[in-house]
Amino acid sequence: MKKIFSKTHLVIITLVFSAGLLYSQQSVDLPKAQLEQKGFYFRAGAAPAFGNTEIDGLDNLSSFQSYGLFFNLRPGFRFSNNFGAHALISGSRMLVKQNNIDINLEDYIIASVGGGLMLFFGQGYSYFMPEVMATEVTALINNTSYSSEMGLGVNLSAGHDIILGKNFGLGIMMFIHFSTVKHEFLSVTVPGDISNFYWGTDLSLRFGK
Repeated sequence: MKKIFSKTHLVIITLVFSAGLLYSQQSVDLPKAQLEQKGFYFRAGAAPAFGNTEIDGLDNLSSFQSYGLFFNLRPGFRFSNNFGAHALISGSRMLVKQNNIDINLEDYIIASVGGGLMLFFGQGYSYFMPEVMATEVTALINNTSYSSEMGLGVNLSAGHDIILGKNFGLGIMMFIHFSTVKHEFLSVTVPGDISNFYWGTDLSLRFGK
């Protein structure tokens, strides 16, 4: 119950932040030509993240908290003032903060490939970004590397670009990541579920529209 309580409040805080961020950008005054730009863009970002992982199948449901960095590459195209789409390549390396599993979990990596949308609001570069991806987890347990099956991952982000120059900006986003995969770690013969829930702030450089 405590985990559900904290996750629910995290979602509420993120939504309130997003609404305030988008509302605050309604008065941004940019040249009309810049607002109407269309074309390719590329984002490269790093995102400090914190969260929880739950692993089923190791005798009982086990969980741990961890922190680390997500690295994200997003090549895409802006079709209009309000809409863009991109591919996503994402990888993260997490360090275990609190380990309730009776094994030595030394490393935890989440890798994802997918795509998403850029939904722009108001005048300027405020946006909401939903993404869907194929996700795989690799864990180093007792000096042995294990990989999961491919699973489904989802990112929900909201942020704003600070315009640094023509076709160049600094993006600041709050994001939530959720993914679930199947695993066969250690002596587990029946695949169990791994559920990842992480949140943080993504800082990215945008090149292009």
